[in-house]
Amino acid sequence: MLDKLEMVQEQTLSVLRSHLAVGERVALLDFPNHQNSGDSLIWLGEREYLAQVGARIEFACDILRYDRSFINRHAPGTTLLLHGGGNLGDRWTDYQEFRERVITDFPDRKIIQLSQSIEFSEGDRLDRAVDTFSGHPNFSLLLRDSVSMAKARRLFPEVSIDFCPDLALGYGRRQPFGRPATEVVVVKRRDSEAVFSGALYEGAFSETAEYWDWGLSGWKQGAWRAVHVPGGVWRRIPASRPFLKPGLVKIFDLQAKLNVGNAIGILSRGRVVVTDRLHSAVLAMLMSKPVVVLDNANGKISAIFKDYLGSIGSVRFAKDIFEASELADNFVNNM
Repeated sequence: MLDKLEMVQEQTLSVLRSHLAVGERVALLDFPNHQNSGDSLIWLGEREYLAQVGARIEFACDILRYDRSFINRHAPGTTLLLHGGGNLGDRWTDYQEFRERVITDFPDRKIIQLSQSIEFSEGDRLDRAVDTFSGHPNFSLLLRDSVSMAKARRLFPEVSIDFCPDLALGYGRRQPFGRPATEVVVVKRRDSEAVFSGALYEGAFSETAEYWDWGLSGWKQGAWRAVHVPGGVWRRIPASRPFLKPGLVKIFDLQAKLNVGNAIGILSRGRVVVTDRLHSAVLAMLMSKPVVVLDNANGKISAIFKDYLGSIGSVRFAKDIFEASELADNFVNNM
């Protein structure tokens, strides 16, 4: 009998198979070329799912290495897949503009936006997205929570829309790196999606609690720079691109695994994880860690928690820091 995680994974595979045929040639665009471990986890989950579906990745790039003419010459006829996550909308505008650029650049290609959450306010950016999405004859939008589904059906009634759980879950179960060093590890975001200030966290948990956010340091930062060298050559020497093309996916995988390995190391330090980062909660759950999760500014965490994350593993939702502290103490005291 399948457990809950396996059921969600099978549901995801069923959706992907309805959009992609075995052996279908694809280009996977918008690699998350930064040190956010959550986005890297999504990438690795996407790679696992696409391998199981049987899609053939012929090309991959990030925003800075996107080249329409190169894709036309060296990945002709491929289905274009846009990386999933939580940046569909008007908060993270660079990624939304890139998404719309790709859809506009390839009116004759099949394009699939992999699992996303939606966040739009009324205004010009939304109007442009509606025109761009609706104007493409073969664009599909996959959404990872029911709240986003309801918004999308209202905002984009002419677009093909499907529910597809967060693709990070495709990475599967992971083992911690050794025994915990402390009772509670807090992974706290420091960007515009944060709801509770960092000061509120201080002192709310045990004196031994450790506070982290994503990012590399030490030798890992050096390794990050080293694996960026081929991408730098790609940007500076266009003649090198046909030769570098076969290795780009492998390079991106190395970067993603460096980020996710760093995250596993952080989460391994605690017996319990407290976080307002969705994929810190997802990864900790995949590691069989007890997790207390708080919402972010646009509510994507609570939406996904209600839809499926809350029923996989020991994940509890807290409405504020005080409840998070109580739930973390309960986990610790009952271990």
